[in-house]
Amino acid sequence: MKFGELDTAVWEVPLGDDAFRVEECRPIEKSSSESCLVWREGGPVKRYRVTTARESLYRILAAVSPTPAGILDFAREYGRLGESVETYATLPDGSGRTVEPLRKWRAVIVWLSEAVRLWDLANADDRAGLGKVIRWNKGEVRYRMPRRLFRLVVGEGPPDLTQLWDMMHTISSFDGSAFIRNDVIEPARCFVLRIINNFLGGAAQPAMLWDSKHKRVLLRYLPRSLLGAIALQFGTAILSGRTTRVCPVCQRYFEVTAQASRSDRLTCSDRCRIRAYRDRQQRARSLHAKGWSAKRIAHDLGSDISTIKKWLAQDKGTP
Repeated sequence: MKFGELDTAVWEVPLGDDAFRVEECRPIEKSSSESCLVWREGGPVKRYRVTTARESLYRILAAVSPTPAGILDFAREYGRLGESVETYATLPDGSGRTVEPLRKWRAVIVWLSEAVRLWDLANADDRAGLGKVIRWNKGEVRYRMPRRLFRLVVGEGPPDLTQLWDMMHTISSFDGSAFIRNDVIEPARCFVLRIINNFLGGAAQPAMLWDSKHKRVLLRYLPRSLLGAIALQFGTAILSGRTTRVCPVCQRYFEVTAQASRSDRLTCSDRCRIRAYRDRQQRARSLHAKGWSAKRIAHDLGSDISTIKKWLAQDKGTP
C-alpha cells in the first residue's frame, strides 16, 4: 500500500490462481507450525483505492467463512489483511518471509462479524437479541462471546488464547454507571466501537497531507493495511449514518448514503445498473411470450405499464 498523497491508499492484489496458497509455516514467535496464508511476490497485480471503494468491504469480510477455502477466496479477490495480522515465519522449504496465520484471520472475521451483527441489532432496537450476549451483573455490563464463535477463534487442537485474551480484556466490560441500568442498546454500540478501535490501533494512523489543489495542509486518517481500510470504512459508515444494500445483480454489499436517490442506488455500479435494466427487459419479453398482459408484467417487475409497453413495442419494431 502506498501513502503520502492526498486521498491515496492504493492496494495491490496479486493476480492468478497461484497468487495465494495455504501452507504449514512456523511463525517466529511460536515453537510449532500452523496454517498460514502465503502469497506470490512479483508478477501481475490489480490495483484499487481502498479509501474510495464503493463496496461494503467490512460486511464482505464479516460474511467470509473462517475456513482456509473462505479465506483464500477473499484474499484472491481483495488481497491479504496486512499489518497487525502478518508475521515473519519459516516456510516448509526452510526460507523465511512474511505470512498471515489463519488463526489471526479467524479472529478478525469473527470479531468483525460480531461487531456488524451487534450494530445491526442495536439499530433495529432488538433488545432480546442483544440480551443474549450483553449481561448486567452487580453494576457492571459485560459482553459474553457465544460459544460457537469462541471455538472459531480458538480453532481445533491446543488453543493459543493470546490474541483472544487481549481482545476480550479490551472489550469485555464497562462500568454500568455510564448507562441506564439494564439497557443493552448503548453498551452494545460502545462494544462495537471498542472492536473497531482495536483494529484501528494496529492498522491505521493520522497523517498530515498536502492538498496541492487548494494549497493547504490537511489532517487525515489513513490505513496502513487492508484491514485498516476496512475498519475505517466501518467507522465512517457509522459516523455518516450510511445503510447497506445487497446489489441484486452481483450480490455484493454496497454503501448507500441518506441523500442517495432510490433510482441510482439500487445497484452497486453503473455496470450492474445497466445489466439489471437489460435483465428486466428480457424478463418482460419472456413473460409476454408466455401470454402475460402488460399490466401483469408491470406488476411483477414493479414497473409502470407505459414502460413495459415501450419495451414490447421495440421488439415489434414500432415507434
